[in-house]
Amino acid sequence: MRISTSFKIEKKYWDESTYRANSEYVRKKGKDLNDTLNTIQKTSYDQLSLFRNTFEKDPTPKDLKQIIEERLGRKQKVSNDKLLIPFIQNYIDNRNDIKKETKKQYDNLVRHLSQYEDIKKTKLVLGKLTIDWYWDFFDVINKKYYDDEGVYLTQTTIAKDCKNLRAIFNEAIECDIEVGFNHKKKGLKINEKPKSYETFLTQTELKKILDSDVSHMKSFTHARNYIIISSFTGLRISDMKYLNDIIPETFDRNGTKCFLFFTKIRKNKEVNKELFACIPILKPVKELLDANGGAFPKFPSEQVLRRYIKSYLKHLEFDELTKMIIYYYNQINEGTIQYKEKHELFSPHDCRATFITNLKQLGLHNETIEPITHPKVDAKEILNKYDKSDLVDNAIKFNNAINSINEMRKNQGLDDNLYKII
Repeated sequence: MRISTSFKIEKKYWDESTYRANSEYVRKKGKDLNDTLNTIQKTSYDQLSLFRNTFEKDPTPKDLKQIIEERLGRKQKVSNDKLLIPFIQNYIDNRNDIKKETKKQYDNLVRHLSQYEDIKKTKLVLGKLTIDWYWDFFDVINKKYYDDEGVYLTQTTIAKDCKNLRAIFNEAIECDIEVGFNHKKKGLKINEKPKSYETFLTQTELKKILDSDVSHMKSFTHARNYIIISSFTGLRISDMKYLNDIIPETFDRNGTKCFLFFTKIRKNKEVNKELFACIPILKPVKELLDANGGAFPKFPSEQVLRRYIKSYLKHLEFDELTKMIIYYYNQINEGTIQYKEKHELFSPHDCRATFITNLKQLGLHNETIEPITHPKVDAKEILNKYDKSDLVDNAIKFNNAINSINEMRKNQGLDDNLYKII
């Protein structure tokens, strides 16, 4: 093993017996060379001894030289520690399938971990984490947010950090990297507690939307199209964006005609199954299709669509105050009550609530609505014409139920209902 002193010396000044510069050299040029040699020698033996005592074996010459040069300050220390934040960033960068919303959650987690490191003046290292640190992390970032914003983080925000942090710990274990504590231990999971509020569009509000002219603004057109279709089909936003490829059909079953379409349901509890729904087209949707050349419109991204809908409902002055309960992390009481205008709270998923709520208020039973909103027919079975017939039968049953209610309301002299068969 050779370690340079970065000095030059003529042979006549070198003492072969001591492996040092001789007295003549020292007298002429000083003792810096010999001091450097003494430091290298002492450091070398100290590090060799330390390595042997720690690992009960000899290091390789390469490893020992690296350790000595690190100790001498000639090389940057190569740490065997796995820093938590770089590990997370590397995990995110190497995931090609990561969704934008999921990446945003991981970015928030990294930001919170960085805040913790700054406050505690420390670096978080996998293998050295503890349960005490785990709980302290959530408490510290919660207090930090309160100091900055005047309110605590919501239970849901903390729960997302918890979920993603535990996912990172799972990934570390898969990479044979210790976490430092049993992160799967019972009681360490923090559950979400979303904001609690109920909002949907009444038939009066839907009428205002149907009557509104949005031809002057593309964003309002997208919002109006989405609200009408989702509020009269019960479809989720994850399925709505695929409608443009679907062609509605007319079915005749025992003399009863029904204009409907089949669509895959992408979010369901049975994750191993592909489910299909058969949905009747009600009059407001048919009118929208006719205005769009008989096809379903295309929609922008979910994020953009959410923004368009809020802006559109604000334009329509849907400003009714809605009660909302917010649950903050480690909050002792049952939540904090706030009131916000409907357009601020309304989300695309509330159109699904609009569909179900208005139909139930009209008198339709759960068993009539559920085959439309919560289908159970496997996509593999849809190829069988008999199973497909079952879906059509459910759609016709739904239509007949609405026809019956509309006829009853007409006989009773009640106001007309928007949920009409074409």
